[in-house]
Amino acid sequence: MIITPKERYEKKGSMTVETALVMPMFLFLLINLISLFEMIYIHTVLDSALHQAGKEISTYAYMTEAYENVLLTEAYVKARVVEIVGKDMLDNSVIAGGTEGIILWRSEVDKDNDVIDLVMTYRVSPRLNFYDINDMVLINRCYIKAYTGYERDNEDENERKFYVADTGDVYHVSRSCTHLQLSISVIEESDLENARNEYGGRYKPCEVCYEGNYATGQLYITTQGDRYHASIACTGLKRTIYVVKESELGGKPMCLRCMEEIE
Repeated sequence: MIITPKERYEKKGSMTVETALVMPMFLFLLINLISLFEMIYIHTVLDSALHQAGKEISTYAYMTEAYENVLLTEAYVKARVVEIVGKDMLDNSVIAGGTEGIILWRSEVDKDNDVIDLVMTYRVSPRLNFYDINDMVLINRCYIKAYTGYERDNEDENERKFYVADTGDVYHVSRSCTHLQLSISVIEESDLENARNEYGGRYKPCEVCYEGNYATGQLYITTQGDRYHASIACTGLKRTIYVVKESELGGKPMCLRCMEEIE
């Protein structure tokens, strides 16, 4: 088949017209696809900022005036959201109206249950809206507990409190009892033979960190204890102390040292 010069020019002209029709449609779809991802991104960013602001106001609820008034709470949260995300970013985003288009409404502060419910609403639209598509309404919500503490009842206030170590089988009257306040020292293995605790007793190997091992190098001892340890991380050198009510002692006897202090 022989193509004449005239037919060749006609085919080139046909391809040029098709390209001119397809390219704008392709670019339009591409820009709107990018706008869709931008809407998802801005929704995620605002959700994160709203929860951060909500946590802040819930943490300081017991001392901030904003917590006492819904309008003040909304104003504070919006200001923090704009500060966290950035005003320039919001004003140049797909949000209709930029920062002015962000509205906190239907937010509630339930002071009886110490709950803060923040509702943020805004409209988004594609970058190129040739077909007059209606704006989409997006909502972010943060439902969080306010940290306002609690009130003790009279029974709790009148009941005495004592101290119990996690590994102990006695209770202590004072938090400063030396059985709770361990004084740790580091000694060399060569000095172990002459080392004595405050009662004059000698040190024996710890059943936890020296089980089946021999002492080498530096050792860790306490002035009140009777064990030497291979590791500073040994549980025998740690004390987790709990404050318990007198009714929760479970029959534990009083620490002899605390008893001596009382007498």
